[in-house]
Amino acid sequence: VPKNPLTRGAPSVESGTYIRFLHDHSIFEGVGVDPEVIALRLQELAFLHPGVTLELTNEKSGQPQSWCYDTGLLGFLEHLDSGRAPVHDEPVHLRGVTEHGEFELALRWTSDYGEHIYSYVNSTRTIHGGTHVAGLRAGLTRALNDYAIQNGLVEPLEEGNDYITPLDALEGLTGVLAVQMEAPRYESQTKSRLTVAALLGEIESAVTNLMGSLLGQDSRLAAAIVGRALDAS
Repeated sequence: VPKNPLTRGAPSVESGTYIRFLHDHSIFEGVGVDPEVIALRLQELAFLHPGVTLELTNEKSGQPQSWCYDTGLLGFLEHLDSGRAPVHDEPVHLRGVTEHGEFELALRWTSDYGEHIYSYVNSTRTIHGGTHVAGLRAGLTRALNDYAIQNGLVEPLEEGNDYITPLDALEGLTGVLAVQMEAPRYESQTKSRLTVAALLGEIESAVTNLMGSLLGQDSRLAAAIVGRALDAS
C-alpha cells in the first residue's frame, strides 16, 4: 500500500535501482534469507559471465564476499570437478550456433560413476534439464558410437541399436551447458525444465558434429573418452 503519491525529488548524480524482497509474514511462516544459497547463486553467475564482479554484503555478519572469474565455463568445470579424478587432462570446450540460439559447453569425464550436468538458459539454472540437455545426451552418445564403429572398436549392431547407450556415454561425466536464446519456453514458472522442442534436434546434430570432429583430431582424447564409455558398457 503506497504511503504517499509519487513526487519529484531533487536532481541527483547517482543512478540505479534498488529492489527489496520482503516476504509477507502473514503468508510465509519461518522464512528467512539463507546467505549460502545467495552466495552459491552469485558464484555460478560470476562463472557464467567472465569478468563481471558480483558482491554480497551480509549486514548481519558484516562479512562481505565477492566473485569475479575470467575462466568462464572451463573454470566452472574445474570448480565442480574438485575431488574427482579425471580420465583426460584437458577438458572439452565446444561452442555452437543453432537456428534457435547458441550454446557453449564444457565437459570432462572422470572415474566417478555419477552423471553431473549443470544446464543454463540465459543464465537461469534449469535444474531438471529439458530439450537442450536431451540434445546434448543424444549428441554425445551418437558421436561416441560413430567413433567406436568407424575405428573398429565395436561391431555395428542392427539399425536402431547402439553399442554405447546414453548411460554408458555419460557415466562419470561432469558438464556445463549454457544456452543463449530468445523467447525460451519452460515447463513451469520455476523455469526448471526447457521445453523448446526444436532445440533437441539442433543441439544433438551440432554436438554430434563438433564432438565427432574433435575425437577424430585427437586420438589420445578419443581413446580416453570412448574407452571410458566402452568400459561402462
